[in-house]
Amino acid sequence: MGRRFALVAVALAMCTVATAVERVVEDWQRQGLGTRGLPAGWSELPLFERLLVKRGALEIVDDEGRRALHVRTEVDQHTIIRRRISVDLQNTPVLTWQWKVMRDPVDADLRERGRSDSPAVLAIAWSSPPRVVAYAWDVTAPVGSRFPNPKQARVNYIVVRSGIAARGQWVRERRDVVEDYRTVFGEPPSSNPEEVELSVDSNDTRSVSDMLLGSIAFRSREPTSGRAE
Repeated sequence: MGRRFALVAVALAMCTVATAVERVVEDWQRQGLGTRGLPAGWSELPLFERLLVKRGALEIVDDEGRRALHVRTEVDQHTIIRRRISVDLQNTPVLTWQWKVMRDPVDADLRERGRSDSPAVLAIAWSSPPRVVAYAWDVTAPVGSRFPNPKQARVNYIVVRSGIAARGQWVRERRDVVEDYRTVFGEPPSSNPEEVELSVDSNDTRSVSDMLLGSIAFRSREPTSGRAE
C-alpha cells in the first residue's frame, strides 16, 4: 500500500512539472560574452530624454556561471526597454528574475524626488491605460513599501529588496504580476503588458550604482517566494 501511494505521488509530481508553463523574456544568450552597449532586442530612453544623461556601462558577462547584463552608472542613469513582449498573464502571471547588486547609490530613497535613485528597478508596463508596476531594490524604503514615482505618476514602485541585505549575492525573485497590479490599482489588468524596463540610476545622489541582471521570465503560478541563492 505504501509503495502504491509513493508511485501515485511521483506520478502527480511529474504531471505538475509537465504542465508548468514558462515564457522566457530574456536570458542574454543573443550576444557573446564581453559584448558592450545596448543588448540586442532592447532600446534606450527616447532621444529627448537620453540627451540629458550620460550612458551607463552595459556588458554581457558570466558571473558565478550565470549569463547576465552588467550595468554600472556613475553620477548618471540608464534605462533600457524590451518592447512588444509576448506574455499571456492568464497562463503565466508570475514574473521571475535574478539580480545581484554590488554597489548602492549613497543615501538614495525612491520616495524622495531629490534622492530618487536605485541600484536596480525592473518594471512591467502597459499602454492602455498607461501604467507601470516597478519592482525596486531600494536603499532606504523598507521591503513591502508601495508608492508612486515622485517624478512620473504612472510609475508605481513595490520595494522587494532594501538596503545592504543580500548585497553581493544573486537573488531570485518571484512576483504575481496580476495580484500586484490589483493591489496597486484596485482592479485586475484589462490587457497583457507590452514592455519590460530596467532602470539603474545614481544621478540625484551624485554617486555610483553597480548591478547584474540575470534571466527574466513569466511562469505559471506555484507556491514559492524570493530567496537568496
